Amino acid sequence: MRLVHPVSPSEFRQLIQRTIPPTGWSRRIAVAHSGGPDSTALLYLLTVLAQNTPRSRDAPETPSLPLEVLAIHVNHGLQSLAGKMEDIATSTATRLGATSVTERIPWGVAPFPAKPAEGAAAEKLARDARHGQLFAAMHANDTKLIAFAHHADDQVETCIMRMAKGSGMKGLAATRPVRRWGMGDSSLPYASFGALGMDTWIIRPLLQIPKDRLLATCEANRLDYIHDPTNFQPEVTLRNAIRGALRGDTSASAPAPINIAAHTATLRAAAPHVPPADQLREAVRLFGDLHEQAEAAATTALARSRRPSPAATLLLSAGGLAITTDPDARTAIVRRCLRFCSHGPWGSLWAEANGDSATLGRVVERFWPAQHHSLSARELKPFTMGAGVTAMPVALRPDGVVFRAPKGRSEGLGWLLHRSVPHRVQLSSTPAALSRGAPTEGVDVTDRLLEALESGGRSRYEMLFDHRFKIVFEVGDMPKHIGWAMAGGERVRVEFYGQWQLPRVVYGEDALTMEVGKCLWKLPGWTNTPQNTTRSKKWIQMEFVRSLDAV
Repeated sequence: MRLVHPVSPSEFRQLIQRTIPPTGWSRRIAVAHSGGPDSTALLYLLTVLAQNTPRSRDAPETPSLPLEVLAIHVNHGLQSLAGKMEDIATSTATRLGATSVTERIPWGVAPFPAKPAEGAAAEKLARDARHGQLFAAMHANDTKLIAFAHHADDQVETCIMRMAKGSGMKGLAATRPVRRWGMGDSSLPYASFGALGMDTWIIRPLLQIPKDRLLATCEANRLDYIHDPTNFQPEVTLRNAIRGALRGDTSASAPAPINIAAHTATLRAAAPHVPPADQLREAVRLFGDLHEQAEAAATTALARSRRPSPAATLLLSAGGLAITTDPDARTAIVRRCLRFCSHGPWGSLWAEANGDSATLGRVVERFWPAQHHSLSARELKPFTMGAGVTAMPVALRPDGVVFRAPKGRSEGLGWLLHRSVPHRVQLSSTPAALSRGAPTEGVDVTDRLLEALESGGRSRYEMLFDHRFKIVFEVGDMPKHIGWAMAGGERVRVEFYGQWQLPRVVYGEDALTMEVGKCLWKLPGWTNTPQNTTRSKKWIQMEFVRSLDAV
């Protein structure tokens, strides 16, 4: 039997430095603390790290490492041990010197669904509700950064699950060490995070550490923890079935729905150079390295190829893209372009064409044709990429002028990506229709603005339009004539305008519609550039919030 070493504070310091968010460290970091051994070990390591990080007299906004730790425990109330798990989590956090917060899920109280029965369906509901409560607790306690305790053995389980679905390199790389929280699931009010999710970060510093070392960390430091019994019930989730199979557990009442043995054999074959006990984890680590290389190549290619374009669009030089030859890097470029321009929630699989290899491969073939040098914008046709994104071939002149078709021999080929034209149906009375991805003419915001007016003071109303634009109404600065118009029955709405499906704010009906604000852009070399501002624009701010970054 090999000796299992606990994770030391100095080793953890090195691990966490690999997960620095692009925005840098915040003063406070949250930990999703279930009370189990994994999150307890993580909580211990983070509190030791924070306690041994020098404090600056100036208290910078971006310290060298987090200085305060917030332990968030979510009590699902779905099992008999829920109360005991909460007690252990709370007492451990207090003992370690972390601020402790407990959130309970109010099943059956809007917007939460009724309390689910046990089983796989309950697992998904509980996960979505837990994420919603974690997010709310983070922001209520002034932090936009949370650490999860996923480890190397979790990575193997995730990889096998994705292998069974036929995932490509991104899926086989399993979970990434740092990423945005994302916009969530907009069909679930309690798990929809909007624009705020784009400024919230998740780190997973333990992805290279096996489970047994986290257990050893708890034992070496005499940390109390409790096992969640549902994690060892193979009939509850596919992940549990995989976990049991990897441990040699034969107690499952029914065979797993996938061939776990075949997938583990594939992973072992990918890492023949290490001892059998480490092969599965090493294979996933190698997949992760390959994925990071592909993403780095995609970042370089996008920076090289991108040209100025209207808000919410993406203009890429075909010549700049052509230099990229790696198939995985090409696929990464397509996925990031889709995620940037799509109206699906950022971070959702739908916004990346569901990761469908056939759809992604079709776009790759259009962007990197075999006879690239002989094609022109005139010969190519616009096409739908998937995820609600359209690609339009354009001609790029050296001086930045863009044409729909080439005017001479000096132009190069480019692709202009934009949100596809939405279906036109009735006006929605709430932002939820657009948040669900439902086709709509726009969103009626009258009632929300009136509520803000009634609250008095420097009130504001903020919304996410089409999962692309954060729109803030400074209601205290709203011109009086618009308030009078609403009081007289006029409706204010946000709707699409122009070829690129940008937002504008109007009130009134049909021929009497008055525009009071819109997303403006101005670029040299572009025709039909909106030039005129509106007299009421100062009380409305619009910001495109989607990111082209890898995380």
